[in-house]
Amino acid sequence: MYSYRRTEYLSADDERYHTIAQANIAIGENHEILDDKVIARYNGENILANKEDVDYIDVSPKQNCFYCLCMYSFLGKRWYNTCFWWGLTCNVKLYLFLRPHAPFVGTGLESKIAHDSGASVTATDAGTVTYVDSRRIEVANDDGTTKTYHLKKFARANQGTCSNQVAIVKPGQHIEKNQVLADGPAMDNGDLALGQKCYYCFHDMAWL
Repeated sequence: MYSYRRTEYLSADDERYHTIAQANIAIGENHEILDDKVIARYNGENILANKEDVDYIDVSPKQNCFYCLCMYSFLGKRWYNTCFWWGLTCNVKLYLFLRPHAPFVGTGLESKIAHDSGASVTATDAGTVTYVDSRRIEVANDDGTTKTYHLKKFARANQGTCSNQVAIVKPGQHIEKNQVLADGPAMDNGDLALGQKCYYCFHDMAWL
């Protein structure tokens, strides 16, 4: 497998079904990939790919985007710096709700951020839920083993806040590996939820 000095610009939709290796992989003098297996990404997931399966190589490993910026549904092309600090400041001053609501209009990253936050409970293996209560979830794995997931109940967190986990699966439900089994703080059914939906009442004031 050889690499070529040609640059192509791909959108997120275009690169989704290509195997793209990291920019810091080992390249030989003749621009060949030296390692038989390299870390790459495919369809939004990190994988260990054979060098023959690599379609592209990143130009630079510096491709960071803060999650606060990704949470804006409508972002002006010159507002990224302002929104970055605005979102960061809002999250620092955030107070968690006991019953948060996921947004009606999101960016598609709410479930990914909630999953990767580490605050939720995710399944280590595929299986079937056999028992659920407020403190634990029991799963019969497809490989014949059993697994018990213990939930945090109103544990003390930073700044004196409360960390609580609530099960979102039911007995008899089949689950997949890495599926969210219990919501953590600021989550609603596996999605990030930072607030509550507002309800408005319109009243006819013609009599005034």
